[in-house]
Amino acid sequence: MQNTEQFTNKQKQAEKKANITEIFSSVQGEGPLIGFRHIFLRFMGCDLRCNWCDTPNSLITKSDKKAQIEQKAGARNFAEFDNPMSIEEIANAIIKLEANTPHQSLSLTGGEPLLQKDFIKDLIPSLKAQNFQPIIYLETGGHRYKELSEIINLLDFVSFDLKLPSSTHEKPLWDLHAKFVEILSQSPQVYAYAKAVLTDETQEKDLIQACELLLKNPILELVLQPVSLVFNKSESKEKITGLIDYKIPTPEKMLRFQEIAVEIVGRKRIRIIPQTHKLMGQI
Repeated sequence: MQNTEQFTNKQKQAEKKANITEIFSSVQGEGPLIGFRHIFLRFMGCDLRCNWCDTPNSLITKSDKKAQIEQKAGARNFAEFDNPMSIEEIANAIIKLEANTPHQSLSLTGGEPLLQKDFIKDLIPSLKAQNFQPIIYLETGGHRYKELSEIINLLDFVSFDLKLPSSTHEKPLWDLHAKFVEILSQSPQVYAYAKAVLTDETQEKDLIQACELLLKNPILELVLQPVSLVFNKSESKEKITGLIDYKIPTPEKMLRFQEIAVEIVGRKRIRIIPQTHKLMGQI
């Protein structure tokens, strides 16, 4: 009976597939783990359309689009694979990069990786069964709380956005963010932090609401991230900047926002950190 169940589980796992934009090794450029070496698994598809999105090629799921998989960590020697990819194919690609170079984390990113929560449910145990050592790091929009609750026991670290409507030009997500924070509050074993991307259009009232939401969790840090316009010379500005030509907030505005956040949340929980991987020329 047990052998039959194991065979059935393996068969179901083999049937699960996901559309992937890329898998590669690089340096984490955002948040508290800045400077750590990560393997990035970028899922395809997102249910949001933030104006400052810096991965627009991952917004829409296209099965006919090839996945770009780095073959040796840091070598930037990418090979193309057909989408969708199986758990075995993706796990093998990740294990191969880790075998080349020790990494501190596997970053599940996108797009919105929580749209692939059923796939992640089987992928992580598959990696752990092969003695995969890096921590499991989720990068998410911070609005899909139901999906988070189903996989949070598989995670070590969560980086989530507080989407400020005046920055994103999207509809407010405050109720969903609040429920997301509540799930994290019930899982103290998972280290998490919130990130708010700021543009020149960001309004103080949005930042205040975000900070007040964080008062429900006494340990969450908030990273204020000025939007970045840094792009590779080989790529057009339009591709990197997303839907509109946004502008970086002035230094004075960033300092004012930092003062507001500290006043509400406390001086030990607020940091300003830009996207440093772009400054370093890392992808």
